[in-house]
Amino acid sequence: MMRKDLRILDQNEASVRKELSRFLNQCFRTAWGSYTLSGFGNIDVYSKFPEHVCIIEVELKREDPVNNVAKVYRYLEEDGSEFHGKKIIFVHAFSPHYSDGGTLTKRKNAEFIGNKMSEKHENVAYLSIEFESIESLRNKVLSAIRSKLKV
Repeated sequence: MMRKDLRILDQNEASVRKELSRFLNQCFRTAWGSYTLSGFGNIDVYSKFPEHVCIIEVELKREDPVNNVAKVYRYLEEDGSEFHGKKIIFVHAFSPHYSDGGTLTKRKNAEFIGNKMSEKHENVAYLSIEFESIESLRNKVLSAIRSKLKV
């Protein structure tokens, strides 16, 4: 069971995304940062490899995390051109905020839609992780990406 450390919830979301991008830049020596899917919304942390696209959505205290999955799913259904021919690694990272009660239900709803997206689009790997600190966020995201990139 994950130890609840709610200090991560006091962090500014933009600074968490920036720190994660900086860390991944060092690990992979590729450009990581936010990305806009025109007409669909922003991706928290994104990078493109020769054969892969990595999408990371970090949920600290968002009201409805399923929206982050829905925008990508909708993009794949309605356009998807930027990802054509690429394998997509979608890491959905949840803070301790989503570990119980009504917020756990919101997490389960997001995971359900993410898994349905993966079933429909064979090139999509949807991975849900939970983190308790910046350090665990970095390590778990890195591990998830490496498991799919086979690096």
